[in-house]
This record gives sequence, structure tokens and C-alpha cells, in this order.
Amino acid sequence: MVILCLDYGSKNIGVAYSPDGVFSFPVGSIKRTELHKDLETIKKIAMGKRAELIVIGYPASDVESESAKFIKGFAVRIEAFVGVKVILQDERLTSWEIRRVGHELGSNDKKMRGDKDAYEAQLILMRYLDRKIKAEF
Repeated sequence: MVILCLDYGSKNIGVAYSPDGVFSFPVGSIKRTELHKDLETIKKIAMGKRAELIVIGYPASDVESESAKFIKGFAVRIEAFVGVKVILQDERLTSWEIRRVGHELGSNDKKMRGDKDAYEAQLILMRYLDRKIKAEF
């Protein structure tokens, strides 16, 4: 199963994908503009990758924040516009974890700026795939 993953941020939307439902790869970032244009870009990527499922990072917590409410609505719009099922995946601490790994590998915040969003999407997708594989056993 081909899966696309999105990490919706304040300036960019990180994109990753899994060609087989096992491995995940960063694709890049979408510079956010207008919602309709962002949806068009997401649809183009999803169709190009032949995505059968879209996973979106969700800021889960005990109290639903405004950004969490927005992501739920965004997910509904994507599902309707792209025509592909959308699932939400907890994204807690992904930014912190990607930053930590980058620093351990000798990078700094400035060097990671361009790729960070895609790596965060990749981590969210890895968490989804891990959860899915564990549920199968």
C-alpha cells in the first residue's frame, strides 16, 4: 500500500511517503500559500505517488487545541478533494526528536531548516507504520 504523510506546519507542509507500507522516505516540503493551492499541490503529489492512504500529523493532547481542530478539518478537506482516505497520527515530540537526531549527526538548526519538515513527516509516517505492524501481530 502506498501511503503519503503530511506534517502541517505554520509555514510549510512536510511530505513523506511509503511505497510499500513498510519503509518511509522524505519527499520535501510544500511552502504554504492559499488553502486551495495547497490542496491542489497535495493532490498532485498524491496522484503522482499513487497514494492509497494519507496520514496527517495530529497534535494530540488531553485538551483539543485550536490547531488540532484545524487539522481535523484539514483532513476532511483533503479526503474530499483528493479522494483518498485520511488518517490522523499523533505527532507529539516529532520536531524535538528530529532536531535531536540532526544535532547528534553533526548538523545544526540552520542546516536542517530546509529538510526538517520532510523528516518530521517521515517520522510521523514511521510511527504510523510501526503502530500498524504491531496491530497485525
